[in-house]
Formats: sequence, structure tokens, C-alpha cells
Amino acid sequence: MKAKTIYRRWKRKTSRLLSNLAELLRASQKQGEPEQIHQLRVALRRLRLAIRVAAPLYDGPVIDEFREWSRCVSDAAGPVRDYDVTLDWLRIHSASVEMIDLVASRRRRSFKTLQSKMKPLSARLGKQLGDFDHGSHQMARLRKRFLKQLRAHQEYIFQDSSRFFALEVPEQHAFRRVVRRLRYLRELAVARRAQKDDRLLQQLARLHETMGEYQNRVVAAHLLNLFKQSAEVNRLRQILVSETVALQKAIARELKALDKIRNGA
Repeated sequence: MKAKTIYRRWKRKTSRLLSNLAELLRASQKQGEPEQIHQLRVALRRLRLAIRVAAPLYDGPVIDEFREWSRCVSDAAGPVRDYDVTLDWLRIHSASVEMIDLVASRRRRSFKTLQSKMKPLSARLGKQLGDFDHGSHQMARLRKRFLKQLRAHQEYIFQDSSRFFALEVPEQHAFRRVVRRLRYLRELAVARRAQKDDRLLQQLARLHETMGEYQNRVVAAHLLNLFKQSAEVNRLRQILVSETVALQKAIARELKALDKIRNGA
């Protein structure tokens, strides 16, 4: 894979993320719709990874400042997203108005906190991150770091895939993060027109999305603890248990499919 090809793909993705960030922040702060918050979190994750991959192209303080700013926003957006997915789940399963109202009120408080954290990226920092005037030597350094991260993420996934459910909860979260990052890195490695036919990328996407649904049920189960024992709470817990078991089985299938791709089956 040529250095210029990797650089061109990285530049295109990073430029688009930076260009869309201000409007995404503005809309999220003003309206705060669930999909806007979700897209903001995804954009920040993708941008953090893009900057991490391209660390040789930036000064250390620039990376540190961006990481601190983006983490501040992401950390405040996380609880809002948790309430959003739980509210969606409660409505789908016909939870009472009282339950929905309680979660919605907590969501509103979390959103106010998020609004206070959504400071725009400074013009100076945005300009530094968007400086794409790089020569062949810097492109080669980007390629080297990209391939190193790609290999490291693949080794991590394939090493622990067979024992995912034996991992402690924090390790499962770490595994899921690596799956997400490997998916994004694989997107850089494969030309856009070839991505829909890339078995590894498509399998990573399925695994990532299934793990996301599983995590949503974990969040909903945690938030159900806000409520006292009742027939309704027990009904919802039973549904959660059933869905969680089904998603665990789905993750196991997706992990087996991933192993088959690794083994060339």
C-alpha cells in the first residue's frame, strides 16, 4: 500500500470530519436531538483516531489540546446517549409514562451539562489540525504508523476473540473499542469502491453494531435500577434478559465468522 494512497484517504476523511464538526456541534448544542448527539460522538471518535494515526504530522501540544477538548465533549455526551437509547428501548416496550418521564428528566439535566461543555474548536487549533501541506517523508511516516496500528489492533482482536465472554467487563469494553477502531482503520486501508466487498471490513461492521446493541441493553439494565421493584420493572427486566442472551449468541456467531476470515475460510 503506497504512502501517497494512505495519505490521500486519511486527508479526505480528516478534512471532511473537521469541515462538518462546527455545524454538528452547533446543531447538537441548540437542538440536542438523539441522532445529532450520536453523530457528534461518532465524529469525535473518528477524528480522535485520525489524529492519533497522524501523530507524526503534528506537534505534541496540538494533539494534547485536541484530545483534551474532544474528550471533554465526549465524556459529557456519553450519559446523554445512554438516556437516549434507554428511552427508545422503554418506548418500544411500552413502559409507563412515569418511568419514561423520570429517565427523560435525567436526560434533560445531562444535556444541560453537555451544552456547557460544547465549546467550539478554536480557529487556531482547527487551522493547525487542517494543515495538510505534507511532503513525501511525512507521508511515509504516516504510512508506517498506520500499518503498525492496523497490525496491533488486528492482533489484539484475533488473540481475544475466542474468549470474549470470559473477559471482565472493563476488558470487554476495551475489546469493543478496539473492534470500532479496527473498523475505522480498515476503512482507510480499503478503497471506497471496494469496501462493500471487503469481507473483513463488513464483518467488523456487523460485529461492531451487534456489540453496540448489546451495550445498549447493559445500559438499560443499569438504568432500570433507578426504579423500585414492581410488576412492570420485572416485566422489563425479563425482556432485557431475553434480548441480552440473544445478543450474546449473536456476538459469538459474529466472532466465529471473524475467525473464519482470519483463517481464510
